[in-house]
Amino acid sequence: MGRLVRFTQAKLWLALIFAGSVLIAAPAMTSGAPQSRMVSGQSAQDVIAEQLAAFKSGDGEGAYRHASDRTKQVFRSATIFMHMVEHAYPVLHAPASWTFARARQLNGEALVQEVLLTDGDGREWSAIYVMELGAGSVWRVNGVSLKRTGAQEM
Repeated sequence: MGRLVRFTQAKLWLALIFAGSVLIAAPAMTSGAPQSRMVSGQSAQDVIAEQLAAFKSGDGEGAYRHASDRTKQVFRSATIFMHMVEHAYPVLHAPASWTFARARQLNGEALVQEVLLTDGDGREWSAIYVMELGAGSVWRVNGVSLKRTGAQEM
């Protein structure tokens, strides 16, 4: 029971951190070509693509490697992190398809990237990734917010 409470508290903490990031970043989103700049030879889009591939292949360590330090403080291991993604973000864990959409550089150390996804049942989703520069000037995923798009279920 204690593990479940800690996991639920961790999910709430991550949601609060991410909600604040999205509230700040969402109004700044623009349409048009993504603006993810290259840092250390890898763009934020490269990091997101690698994390999505790691989720799909079940590579928890590979997916966790792209999480920000703040996220790693909440989810202390790749196993806990993957469990959270599987249950809270199933479309990220196993998308049928995805593509990059609009992006916005917030400052030199943060950006927001939208990813459009389709799940295994054909439902469409918008994922807003908040990215930050981590140690060594490497992009890290600091949070993701999901929203259903397209036709709503009856």
